[in-house]
Amino acid sequence: FMGMVSILGHVSRYVIADLTQPQNLARTAEHLLRAARLPFLPILTRGSETPTALGMMTRQRGPNLLAPVWYADPQELRDLFHASILTPVEKKFQELHA
Repeated sequence: FMGMVSILGHVSRYVIADLTQPQNLARTAEHLLRAARLPFLPILTRGSETPTALGMMTRQRGPNLLAPVWYADPQELRDLFHASILTPVEKKFQELHA
């Protein structure tokens, strides 16, 4: 599984991951943050507990980790997508690969 994630990470422009229920995502997220030079933007449902994965990533914060985006429901996530999610990851991609 980790090998496939690594391959996908190297052909992707960025990672947007919903960490609201990240039981198996912690190691994968950490691996991507270390191995790939691509923006990583965590998104979470507002009111959920801050997951362990996000805490670990924040402590190891590198230049590719963006501040998390919190949303209340799918409609708010759709409303936020362009300005708060897509635009920041595209901008960060350009910065990392300038």
